[in-house]
Amino acid sequence: MKSGWINIDSFISVFENEELLKSYLKVNRLSSISEEELKCCNSFFMQLKPLLSSKQLFAYLLDQTVEDGFREQFDILRFSKDSILNVELKSQYPQDGLNGIYDQLDRHTYLLNTLGKNVFAYSFVLNTNELFKIDQGKLVKVDFREVAKNIEEEYIEENSLKLIDASTILISPYSEPDKFIKSRYFLNHSQKEIRNLILRNNRGKFSISGGAGTGKSLVLFDLAKEFNKNQSILYIFVASIRNSSELSAKYGFLFKSISEVKEWSIDDYNEFDVILIDEAQRLTKDQYDVFIDSTATIIFSVDKEQVLKDTEKSEDIQALLEADPNVENHTLTDRVRSDKALSTFIKKLFDLKARRLEPMEFPKVNVVYFTELEEARKFIKNCEEVENYCCIEIAEYTTVVSRVKKRKQILSDSENGFTVIGREYDNVLIPIDERVYYNEDAKLIAVTNEYYPYLQINNLFEGITRVKQNLLFVVINNTGMFKTIQEIITWYDDTKK
Repeated sequence: MKSGWINIDSFISVFENEELLKSYLKVNRLSSISEEELKCCNSFFMQLKPLLSSKQLFAYLLDQTVEDGFREQFDILRFSKDSILNVELKSQYPQDGLNGIYDQLDRHTYLLNTLGKNVFAYSFVLNTNELFKIDQGKLVKVDFREVAKNIEEEYIEENSLKLIDASTILISPYSEPDKFIKSRYFLNHSQKEIRNLILRNNRGKFSISGGAGTGKSLVLFDLAKEFNKNQSILYIFVASIRNSSELSAKYGFLFKSISEVKEWSIDDYNEFDVILIDEAQRLTKDQYDVFIDSTATIIFSVDKEQVLKDTEKSEDIQALLEADPNVENHTLTDRVRSDKALSTFIKKLFDLKARRLEPMEFPKVNVVYFTELEEARKFIKNCEEVENYCCIEIAEYTTVVSRVKKRKQILSDSENGFTVIGREYDNVLIPIDERVYYNEDAKLIAVTNEYYPYLQINNLFEGITRVKQNLLFVVINNTGMFKTIQEIITWYDDTKK
């Protein structure tokens, strides 16, 4: 029996002795578990124990957290060859009652199902001594005999939570509409809480703010799906989108890019009950004023860090939303698109002096170097064709009158910050040439000597933060950047020397 794996008899035997229990928890690395959780766990184990065989008493994991593009905590787990047992412990009903119990069991069942085994998920409430499970979409009461019946004799002392792959759970509603329609997506607790608050309040003006990868678009689409059941919906994407007609047909509500509604008046918008606006930080002040004055319920998704032009930065739509007393503002803080390692790498890349970052391994990040531009282009094309990488660059600018291209891209057909905003890709490739380097404050900058009205470093940030799985840098004729990226990738190894 490995340390950290709990035998029910051994837990019960020390529970009543505070000093012994404290040592027992330290041995099993459970010092952070709360007193209430311990009481719940003891009561659950005491009632389950008489129904179990000697083998069924072994191999329980307590207080486990998974963080891989999302964060979810599990109270009791047991892994077997063909099944997984999950029990959530509550001293009393949560604030949102039975709905809260249902939502948690639904999330956990969905996550654990990705491991390809039968999942038996229950919730135990101490003060009412009730056990719940989800059966055919409904929360039902069960007894301890059912739990015992679903515990396999054989067990595995390996934490299978580490095998959960966030890329199978997190989807892009823009590029994966079929998965979204089939509800094969995951909302974390914060996302569901904001969604439910807006649905309950129903009428008015709302904003959902949050950094790149916090799941704003997913919440917005989920709200659109819910409102669409009994109200007329308009969904506006404030960026370029190639498949608006396809999305309208698939989702069953009107989907438009901002360019498609540029001639619309407030009367046109007032025809709808609910208007949802994604990437609202890119609205002009005039557009914003029209939406604020509309009689429709308006839900803005906004991130001031993802502005791509100087005018967007100066108009600061997010600040206007936050200052308006008639707008109900909500904020998402947990990044759900990438795991902790990718998030740490990105922060370190953009600011070498960034605080509160710890050395870690970055197995999903790689860098290669080419001196010759044409060789780099061939390599990038091969990566696109063979390994399905999406090449994303800082956008080039075409002058209005003369149609001259400024700050040309390395590949003319690459995606850029404007075309990928709001989307996610499994594999992202970022070309870096001599126009990108660090300033005296160790912050990443991008420069050009040509007239260029876009925010270059924001464009680069937009591209990098689209990644879900693998991030590859192709550095061209810039030895300083290659060496710095290498040093970040090997940061953990170098600290161990």
